[in-house]
Amino acid sequence: MSIGIIVPIVEVRVCFFSPEFVTLNKTDSMNDLTLKYNLLDSSSKKEVIDFIHFLLEKKAKSNKPESADYKKRILNVSVWSESDIVQITRNQQKLNQWKAQEW
Repeated sequence: MSIGIIVPIVEVRVCFFSPEFVTLNKTDSMNDLTLKYNLLDSSSKKEVIDFIHFLLEKKAKSNKPESADYKKRILNVSVWSESDIVQITRNQQKLNQWKAQEW
């Protein structure tokens, strides 16, 4: 047995909400969403909140610069000459030859 709640909808219509009949329309207001949210059990409410967090994280990630654009900008940070690379390679070889003191 499902219990319906009478909720006025746009255009002075009345809609009975039961667990089998809850739909969201593009015209739903925040009040409509709140009423529908309150019909959910606690685990479903948590799922809705988790989904909202997921959407917000997705939106934040979409605002990050594209990787190609980022690569172009990062390449302009520093430029190493051939002599710099030779010096780094020499130091790397010396570091690899270094023996740590044994205890």
